Amino acid sequence: MSTATHTEHSAEELCAKGAELYERALREGHVRSEDTTEAPCLVTFGLLQPAVEDPDQLEPVAPAVAFHRLLRNVEKRIRDERDREARLAEAFEH
Repeated sequence: MSTATHTEHSAEELCAKGAELYERALREGHVRSEDTTEAPCLVTFGLLQPAVEDPDQLEPVAPAVAFHRLLRNVEKRIRDERDREARLAEAFEH
């Protein structure tokens, strides 16, 4: 087992280990929970979820579902930045 630590990143820029494991989960239908040690981001970002019949296995969320979840996060960040921009503009108008 590797002792490599996982580097924090955004959901939009999935790490290489995460991308590889998600692709494998899509191909095989599941991965073991212990396989996510080097890519905990897949669970954090909701790309893998516990299997109903075996909580030690994780199943991939369908790519279309994952895409829409991630897109909602991006849209929220854009709204937050626009709100911040409006507050800054208002502060400088006074």
